[in-house]
Amino acid sequence: MIWTPTDFPGLGVPPLFYSAKYLDDYAIAVALGLLLLSLSRWFTLEMKPIGRIATLVRTCSQCSFSLYSIHFPVMAFLSALWLGGWLKNINHLQATLLVFLCCCVFALLFEVPLKWYRALIIRSLPILSQKCGIRS
Repeated sequence: MIWTPTDFPGLGVPPLFYSAKYLDDYAIAVALGLLLLSLSRWFTLEMKPIGRIATLVRTCSQCSFSLYSIHFPVMAFLSALWLGGWLKNINHLQATLLVFLCCCVFALLFEVPLKWYRALIIRSLPILSQKCGIRS
């Protein structure tokens, strides 16, 4: 049997099969892009925002690589657990917060202390600073 994406309703149209509402996705992306562009024009680089929201944004920005690198594997793992019946009493908001929490824990373990890890590696193997250009 040959499988094609057009055999299953709800997958969308070519070439964007996996989002049946891809036009909504594009509209949201354009709206968010305009919001970010307008915020960048409103808040200049010379202005240093202060307050709880600015602190939260700065703290979350330290986790950006972890969020980028592991959010999809964690989502796939949670989806597999949910389909397997291991996570029965969880909704979408809880799953989203769980993924975000996993990314933050990953960042606290690996991304935030990165300078410390580099210094430890340079102390252990000083040849790397000469051969590979690793600086602490």
